[in-house]
Amino acid sequence: MAFVLDIDPMPALREDAKAKVTRFFNREAAAMTHQDAAYAAKRAAAARMQVGEASEQLVAEAALRGISAEDLAREILSKPDTVAEREHRRQTVLAAIRSAATPQQLKQVMAIYG
Repeated sequence: MAFVLDIDPMPALREDAKAKVTRFFNREAAAMTHQDAAYAAKRAAAARMQVGEASEQLVAEAALRGISAEDLAREILSKPDTVAEREHRRQTVLAAIRSAATPQQLKQVMAIYG
């Protein structure tokens, strides 16, 4: 009597894909570390300014730009949150990895992140 061992490759393939996606997004984030930190600080200062708390950082930058600090705060808050957008993209890819039922589907998901 012969035993047939049928091993589903998808769990291992999914884990490998997740690791590749994590490395991809970590490299992207590492390249943007200073900019991400600066944007996060400016977004926080702009949000505080919207409720009446002055920000020396925004006042100084606004003076360099020749606009009011309030206008700069509105401009900052009107722009997308790049860190949140990157995390949303990462979670979208991870969800697609979890949903992939075949190696071919996983390969399609990974086409730009592998």
